[in-house]
Amino acid sequence: MARRDFKKNVMSQQPWFVFTIILSVLLLAGCNLPRTKKAAPATQTPILPSKMAETWTPVVTPKLTDTFTPATLTPITLMVAPAGVKTEVLPAGEVQSSPPSGFRKLLVYPVGGMEGLTECDNSATAPVFQNAPPQIHALTQDFEENNFVTCGWKKDESVSITLTRPDGSQERTTQTYDGSTALAYSLAMAYGMQLGDYSLAFESPSGKVTHNFKVVWPTEPGMATTEGKKYFVYGFQPGEHVLVLAYQKSSDALRLSSWREITMDEHGELLLDDQFKDDLLAVAGDTSGPVWSSWMLGVFIDKNLYFEQVKPCSGAPAAASSRSALRR
Repeated sequence: MARRDFKKNVMSQQPWFVFTIILSVLLLAGCNLPRTKKAAPATQTPILPSKMAETWTPVVTPKLTDTFTPATLTPITLMVAPAGVKTEVLPAGEVQSSPPSGFRKLLVYPVGGMEGLTECDNSATAPVFQNAPPQIHALTQDFEENNFVTCGWKKDESVSITLTRPDGSQERTTQTYDGSTALAYSLAMAYGMQLGDYSLAFESPSGKVTHNFKVVWPTEPGMATTEGKKYFVYGFQPGEHVLVLAYQKSSDALRLSSWREITMDEHGELLLDDQFKDDLLAVAGDTSGPVWSSWMLGVFIDKNLYFEQVKPCSGAPAAASSRSALRR
């Protein structure tokens, strides 16, 4: 009886039992099925972080001033002796006690210097150039040629002066206007100075004036210190015969210590090395000069370098005129 009841109960629950088994089988089957992965697009490439610091080369735009060359730029010309110029030496021990014919053994010169102040035209109500040469010969000592004079400033005001050289370099100075004496600027004359186009500007609260000028090669004979006791002599005739006279100071005079005869080179130029270490050198040619190692002393001595030559009187014998010249 009990067995029959159990079987009856089982049979009455059979549909639920079967359903449960089928569901379990399906779930187990689903867990064991292979999973399908999505395929990546054919054109997609993995993006990896790059190390820019190791591979990147910065592109630097060059500064304009580093590479720019003006179309009008030309090489700067200097006032120097050309290559291959003839060189002569005054040896230290070459003493000459007697001067060459026609020249003085003793030269007297004044003690002191030269002064020159330019007064302004008081009618000027604004800054203006009173003297502004358009061209200067290199190494000139001519004050008129080498002196830039301005007026029209206000009393006690500071005036800035700017010189611009051919290579673009500048020199700046300052002067104070005293109310009467002109403000002036003189270009430094030195061996090796630049030739070409210069500009000079004077500026203050009262205004500004600018002047352009040129420095050109000398056209007159001259003598410039290159270094120490070495000199560049220029402007003579090609192959001209010259006398180089060396003087040393003695009290208030200059006494001849040595001299030599020299021939200039084919350009009328010469480099002179004074190993005698004299106080003054004079170079006098048959037709040119004299020129001096000290321009200031040369101004004072001038033609006194020579004995004064007396012109013979009309009808006088040649010998008499010669004796007269020697007495003088």
